[in-house]
Amino acid sequence: GDAELQQDLAERALKIEEEAFGPSHRQLILTLVCLSEAVGSRGDAERQKALAERALAIARAEFGADHREVVPAIVSLGDACGSLGSPLAQKSHLEQALRIQERCYGAGHRNLARTLASLSYAYGSLGNNAKRKQTAEQALEIQIREFGPEHRCLARTMRSLGYAYGSLGDAQRQLELLEQALSIEEREYGPGHREVAFTLIGLSEALGKLGNTERQLAAAQRSVEIQEQTYPAEHRELAQSLLALAHAQPTVAKRVELAERALAIQRREFG
Repeated sequence: GDAELQQDLAERALKIEEEAFGPSHRQLILTLVCLSEAVGSRGDAERQKALAERALAIARAEFGADHREVVPAIVSLGDACGSLGSPLAQKSHLEQALRIQERCYGAGHRNLARTLASLSYAYGSLGNNAKRKQTAEQALEIQIREFGPEHRCLARTMRSLGYAYGSLGDAQRQLELLEQALSIEEREYGPGHREVAFTLIGLSEALGKLGNTERQLAAAQRSVEIQEQTYPAEHRELAQSLLALAHAQPTVAKRVELAERALAIQRREFG
């Protein structure tokens, strides 16, 4: 997959650069960010955070705290904090990145889209669904304008926007957006990709709200199966899929079994 290849190439490049320039040279910044994003995509949020923090320390020492060159490291750090269950830190980092980008590029610039999309997830985790919707819509507008309506980068933003609509009571719009996201992801990554699993969780939720229990159960089951094949046993990412599957179960006993399994993962990972 793309993340595996990106990680391999970045690991090799980092080794070469460290030998050539030393461990704290500015040449390492982008490689560290690329590596942090690759390992984050593969579910290793702890290493993503460590690599992003290392990149950020170098970038700040070289360029200053508010220079555009620090932004990629801040965004990756924010994403890692979100994956590790720290949405307040995620929000803080991403809002800082956005302020720098708006000053350097202006509102609506293509470079802001990734930051806005990630920020929408932070707002969602903090329960601010109106802000999540607004921020995801801003990101999606930029992405459609810059990359077209079928580009792979739209899927993650559509997923966040779909969750926002669902939380604000519009399950039908949630379903439509997540089906669009799923179509893009399956075309771009294949039907068994980790990104597909994330979208299936939200799709299952929307289908449940709309009373389509058969499709709800199928989507949740597929999400669990993908994640069990993708990540190590009882990985943190599995918890949300297990909860979605629990909600789709017709029997109380099965719901409790799956919910307890998800809760054990969450307690281990987040306390």
